[in-house]
Amino acid sequence: MMTKTLVVADDLTGAQDTAIRFKKVGSRIEVALSLESLLSRWDASDIWALNMETRVLSPKNAFDRVCHYLSALDGRRYFLYQKVDSTLRGNVGSEIEATLRTSGKSVAIVAPALPHSGRTVIGGRAFVRGVPLDRTEAGSDLFAPVMTSQVRELIRLQTSIDTVSVPLDSIRGGSLQTLVDHYRRTVTSPTILVCDSETDCDLAMIGSLRRNDDVLFVGSSGLAGAFSVEAREELPPVPFLVLVGSLNHASQVQADRFVQCHATFVIELDATRAVVESDAERRRATALLHDAGDLNGKHVLLRCTPQPVQVSDVNGSARCAGQQIADCMSAVALDVLRTSPERLLFSTGGDLASHFLATVGADSVRLLDEAQPGVPFGNINGGALDGYVLFSKAGGFGDPDILCKIVEGSKA
Repeated sequence: MMTKTLVVADDLTGAQDTAIRFKKVGSRIEVALSLESLLSRWDASDIWALNMETRVLSPKNAFDRVCHYLSALDGRRYFLYQKVDSTLRGNVGSEIEATLRTSGKSVAIVAPALPHSGRTVIGGRAFVRGVPLDRTEAGSDLFAPVMTSQVRELIRLQTSIDTVSVPLDSIRGGSLQTLVDHYRRTVTSPTILVCDSETDCDLAMIGSLRRNDDVLFVGSSGLAGAFSVEAREELPPVPFLVLVGSLNHASQVQADRFVQCHATFVIELDATRAVVESDAERRRATALLHDAGDLNGKHVLLRCTPQPVQVSDVNGSARCAGQQIADCMSAVALDVLRTSPERLLFSTGGDLASHFLATVGADSVRLLDEAQPGVPFGNINGGALDGYVLFSKAGGFGDPDILCKIVEGSKA
């Protein structure tokens, strides 16, 4: 078996929560924030994840970036896993095609299900807690809306590669290997197999094919969990700085519940002012921080007003506005840490985490463990916050108490 594992992902939180699922005793796991960082430090870790930041790119640009990144790794040997969003946002089809074309693998097995978050694929359709995917928040996502719950059709919108649905009875009946062998023997061009999966046991059946070197595994952290997880890490009992960069309803409820249950100083940024008067909004937040007095032993939660900024051009201005808000939040977060530095960090929302790490000049994140399913944590490497522990979570999942559980668990 190949000694290294490489996870390629379209966003930061996905890179982290997937890479940690490959953890083995004694292994070193890192998330590279750039291709240059990965290439320069390749030998430093056993398991790498590469954040390609392709989710909001055009399909063509995403295809080109994936090809470029994987081509730069030519000559290195590793087990390759392609992480896609469990709600299939982004450029799923074009990125799978790019990976197949560049790697030379003959079959892609696609299983995006994440059962612990209620995300399943049944009868070829993706569901979130029983609701068809295109009728959930993913269907109205501001940057990457999902137009159909039919996974095969969604992928075929972005690729001409033959795409086949594999029903649940084939997975549970153990015939997936037979299907893979059939397509490898009889088809000269690559094939994409979209697998139904409803439970972790279904994903384990799919993961049992790992030793097929010419198969590309594509999924969320759910399928990655079929490949191993071990051990627990202990952390110091210091307060958290919580950054809530996701406007998803689930994240907002989790933040509200946390504030109700823990002594917390809350800084709420005005989203519109963070865009049009960023410096002034940062000064206002810093003044609030100064007036708060001694924050030792108290958590700090930084969030934006839940009302989205109104923009006319979703593909241009909305993305720019999101970046400006993330930049403002990152700057205020650094102000908090200058005032009260002994903290663990928690960030929800992949865009915010990316901007925050870029702001502090980080090179990578060395992953240590999972605090809860889908919530990895690790040490920031490089930059102004070198050595700080960062927890991260994608915006749209988790029960209302997940943030409370994470914080309380860090003190165990």
